[in-house]
Amino acid sequence: MVVGVILAGGESRRFGGNKLLADVEGIKVIDRVFEALNGVTDKIYISVNNKEQAAVLEEHCSFAVSSCFKGFIYDDESFQGPMAGLMAGIKDLSDDILFVPGDIPWITTKSLSTFIDIVRDYSLDVASPVWGNGMIESLVIYVDKRLARIVAEFPWDIRPSARPTDFIRVSEMAGLIPVSDITGDPTVFAHVNVVEDLHKPRLRNPVQGFIRNVLIFDRSGEGSRFWEAWVAFGNHKYSEAVRHLYMEMGDYIENSVYHLVRHAAMDISYIFDVMGRGGGVMY
Repeated sequence: MVVGVILAGGESRRFGGNKLLADVEGIKVIDRVFEALNGVTDKIYISVNNKEQAAVLEEHCSFAVSSCFKGFIYDDESFQGPMAGLMAGIKDLSDDILFVPGDIPWITTKSLSTFIDIVRDYSLDVASPVWGNGMIESLVIYVDKRLARIVAEFPWDIRPSARPTDFIRVSEMAGLIPVSDITGDPTVFAHVNVVEDLHKPRLRNPVQGFIRNVLIFDRSGEGSRFWEAWVAFGNHKYSEAVRHLYMEMGDYIENSVYHLVRHAAMDISYIFDVMGRGGGVMY
């Protein structure tokens, strides 16, 4: 059983209002996402920041009367941004979860179903779509309940910040699935950021590029270097932490996953910054 969770806790600052309540072809943005997700699961939760957001959505949206709507999930305040909703879903639910952002109104049941089928074909713990240039559609993410147990044990409190891509990095069996393998119409993944996007969906990244095939990161034999890096960091073994991250980054460079290369580099930079502030000794 796959449970759907729509991430709806954003503040829509660039849009100038609640973009999830805007209409696309006469249907509210979030209701369109709900309808697409309803085609692949009969249990859907809405992740929001607080009860005020929940009340507004419940009052104005049609999903609230659907039998598939199982309630609201409230952000985990230990995290910021989308991670607050992702972590709340993982902690509150015990099923496999398909997270989908509430601002992609052109998403279709067919594309989500194809995505799930590919995930299952490869027996992945976690997966997201990836664009040709190596950027990941990281808020469309499938999380197997096995990964949820791993995530619960990760030392999140020693990280400077958490990112949705961390689920890919911490998993022993992670996958990135090219958008072109999921759909022939990549605009299904177009986001609404400004009012103009409601009338003309825009792609933020190219479909074609370095990434042409499904990428599998099988760490079942050696474990996650991302995990090992932060365990080492927590023990003040900074050189060891950096070494793990460099090796992890090399894997992403080899596979042209620019998104993860950048995040690994940011983590390395953070550790060197800690050292520069006198945070410990390299050994």
